[in-house]
Amino acid sequence: MKRILSIAASLLAASLVATGCGDDCTDGVKDMKVQNACTQGTFAPGEAFTLDVETARQEDPCGEIRCTVRRDGGAIFLAVEQDSCAAAGDEACASAIVPCGMPALDPGGYSLRANGAPFGTLQVADGGATSCSLD
Repeated sequence: MKRILSIAASLLAASLVATGCGDDCTDGVKDMKVQNACTQGTFAPGEAFTLDVETARQEDPCGEIRCTVRRDGGAIFLAVEQDSCAAAGDEACASAIVPCGMPALDPGGYSLRANGAPFGTLQVADGGATSCSLD
């Protein structure tokens, strides 16, 4: 039984390497390279809003892409991830526009980071928008 489990673990590891998952993939989830974030304009205070980010082209198989948001004081952190370890085809993924659901914020400026990279400052003030689209 131990030998069967060992073989199964080896096959799983080989399949993760074969799909291009690489070192930045954990438990079937890979951090996406974000190349652009919609930070133009001003956002409305006290209302949740949607902010688009654009991922870079990916060479490994496509999977679901999602954005999670964390706020820490005056900073907003986006985690843009893709389920990339499960083979979904052999074609490279085109860049993707990913909507990130932002929490309601008080008026002010908030630094924005996506997967660790800085993407400027979000401005929140009266008369602002409730979405920012890269389309």
